Amino acid sequence: GYWWAARAPERHAHLVAIGLLGKALGVVGFVAVVAAGRLDAAFAPVIVLNDIIWIPAFAAFLREVAVQRGLRAFLSGA
Repeated sequence: GYWWAARAPERHAHLVAIGLLGKALGVVGFVAVVAAGRLDAAFAPVIVLNDIIWIPAFAAFLREVAVQRGLRAFLSGA
């Protein structure tokens, strides 16, 4: 999906939104599993490098698209 969205990100902003959701849920899931004692916190660098560093870029792109198209149009998929 990332490859497809990267070809024309403005056209496939919905895929970027799904990617952002996945990155955010990855962090939430990691915190929950570590808090439950089911995973060692030493796994944190993977989460930082795979999820956390990308969240600002995905969010900034989606914000820009929403501003350009208008929030209602963006949310409706137009």
